[in-house]
Amino acid sequence: MVQWKGSRLDSPPKIIIKLRELILTKPSVQWLKKAFLCNSSLFIWMSSQDTILLLLYVDDIVLTGSCISLLKALVSNLNSKFAMKDMGDLHYFLEIEVIRCLDGLLLSQHKYAMDILEHTKMTCAGPIHTPIATKYELYDTGGPPINAFEFQSIVGALKYLTLTRPELAYEVNLLCQFKQHPCDTHWTGVKRVLHYLAGTTQLGLHITAKSSFNLVGFIDADWGGCPIT
Repeated sequence: MVQWKGSRLDSPPKIIIKLRELILTKPSVQWLKKAFLCNSSLFIWMSSQDTILLLLYVDDIVLTGSCISLLKALVSNLNSKFAMKDMGDLHYFLEIEVIRCLDGLLLSQHKYAMDILEHTKMTCAGPIHTPIATKYELYDTGGPPINAFEFQSIVGALKYLTLTRPELAYEVNLLCQFKQHPCDTHWTGVKRVLHYLAGTTQLGLHITAKSSFNLVGFIDADWGGCPIT
C-alpha cells in the first residue's frame, strides 16, 4: 500500500538526530525526556511559570510557548547550531491549514479534502447531510469484491482527515474493518462519506483561546446490534 501524498516519512537525516540530541542533552534547557519517549516528535519544556512546545517533523519545526523572550532565546540557540529559517506565524503544516480567528485558531484540511475528492472523481458529487445512514450495517461479505488497493488508499486518506474532522471518525473506523477484503457494499459506504465530504470541505476544528482542558467523551455502545462481533 502506498502512503497518501503528504504523509510519507523517509528515514530522518542525521541533522534531525543531532537536533534531537541537542534538545534532550542541553543542560540549560531541561526538556521533559518522558515526552520524547512517548512521542519522538514532541518536546516539552516546563517551568513554574512558562511552557514551551516544540514539534519536529523531518526538517520542519513548529514552536510555541507562553513566553516570547524564551522562544526567541531558543530560536537563537538552534540557529547557532543549524542553518534554520524562521517562517513566521504558522499557516500550513502536514496538510493542515492554520487559520487565525478573533477567538482562537481554526484547523482546516480543506485542500486535503479537495485532493481526496479529485482523486476519486467526486468533486462534483451531490452533497448529503450525514456521512452514514441511520442503523447502517456492514458485513464481511456484501456483493462482488472490489480493488482492495484503491479501497485501502482512500480509507487511509479519510482516516488522516479525521484529525480535524472528528465527526467522520466513526464511519471511517467502521470502513477500516474491511480493508483486507472489501466488497461492493463497503465501497458504497465510502462513496456516502465522499458525498458528505463534498458539501462540508470548509469545516474544521475550532480551538479557542479559552478552551477547556477537560476531556469529554461520548459513547453509544451496541455490542448486541453489531453484525460482525
